[in-house]
Amino acid sequence: MGTIDDVAFCVNAFERPGLVRRMINSILAQYPGAKIYVADQSARSHEYPGATKVWKLDYDVGVCAGRNHCIRSTDEPFVVQLDDDYLFTEETDILYLAELLESDDSLVMAGTKCRHIRPNRRGWTKYYADVWVDNGVLYAAKPSRPARKFQGRPFQIVDVISNFWVAKRRLFDDVLWDERYKIGGEHADFFLRVQLANGDPSIVKQYESQKAGFGRKGPIGRVVDPGRFQVAFVPSLLVDHMKNRPPKYQRLRKRDVDGEKLFRRIWGVHRVKRWRKEAVPKKVF
Repeated sequence: MGTIDDVAFCVNAFERPGLVRRMINSILAQYPGAKIYVADQSARSHEYPGATKVWKLDYDVGVCAGRNHCIRSTDEPFVVQLDDDYLFTEETDILYLAELLESDDSLVMAGTKCRHIRPNRRGWTKYYADVWVDNGVLYAAKPSRPARKFQGRPFQIVDVISNFWVAKRRLFDDVLWDERYKIGGEHADFFLRVQLANGDPSIVKQYESQKAGFGRKGPIGRVVDPGRFQVAFVPSLLVDHMKNRPPKYQRLRKRDVDGEKLFRRIWGVHRVKRWRKEAVPKKVF
């Protein structure tokens, strides 16, 4: 691993410029000189002091289009995905995550916990799991692969993590965000396609049975050598998620139900079972 210059901090911004500025300041407090790129799809242009580059996209092009624009327009070896309401602390160790990825060629993505912070309330995102599809049911199971250690910190290989991570750029040669999703459904879709590219048998089988739903060109991503795209979850690190949804943003955010419907139609999923809400068996590898 080189330096923080090898990392592209990619921010998808939408109608919350104050939160973007706050996050940029928190990144620079931990990593002076960090390369921060902002793809802003707000109705009007905003200034973001400290950002390396700001792109003004068309209004409301969607979260996937914003993320893809950042990925395609940067060239650093590592990409950090950021929504505009994250906040970095000393417990957000980007360089550790990049070094972890560099330690094993099969690792392409590493994420942490997200700590939600609202007035007088805190909670955790516990969205990490093994996933598979069977008979139209998407299962999210308790991770079952044994924990490993890197530089004294435990980590675990899983199929899906929260929406904050560091990734090797080579991942995006095979998998990008599907821009048919404006908001909602895009997260599950992306990680299923990471597993599709990784040759996961249940996901490959589901894709083969649902090809028509992906459209003429199929999904963004293709099946490659099995085992190339492993995802790591590091429970001892975190990023703060400072939720703030102004009225206009909240109205637009509620459209996620449309994205969820699109996801279920594309993947042929009629139900989702999550291990934290009901009994789900372990995934068989």
